[in-house]
Amino acid sequence: MLHALKIDQREAAPVSCIETRHGARAERDGDMLRVCAPDGAVLFQYDGATGQGTLHMPKKLRLETQGDIEMVAGGKLHMQAQEAETQFGSLVERIGNVYRYVKELQQVKAGRLRSLVKGAIQLKGERMSLLAREDVHIDGERINLG
Repeated sequence: MLHALKIDQREAAPVSCIETRHGARAERDGDMLRVCAPDGAVLFQYDGATGQGTLHMPKKLRLETQGDIEMVAGGKLHMQAQEAETQFGSLVERIGNVYRYVKELQQVKAGRLRSLVKGAIQLKGERMSLLAREDVHIDGERINLG
């Protein structure tokens, strides 16, 4: 088990490398701090000169807490994966603008669906189908067809 390394600033010289009995190690190389797996793979790297940190996991990374997790970026947040899956009890999004580009199909399965829009709604497509098992209500000052 790798334990947290705390360097006492009162020490004359900081530790440059510590290792667990299973071969994992934490090392300091100038302004660079690294945590390495027993096979030598770098798991975490922090550059003290630039303030940039990188987390590498060769197989799986699990973040777990009984409290909250926050992701805060002063600039752009970029996420990339072959596939993404999310599961929430509830999701609230507050976004200035959303631009979604779907190459094939976008499908929503819901018990109910409601869109509340202040301005106009515009739907464009080559073909459109609107099917209802029961009534369809259209209410407007004017209804233009054709």
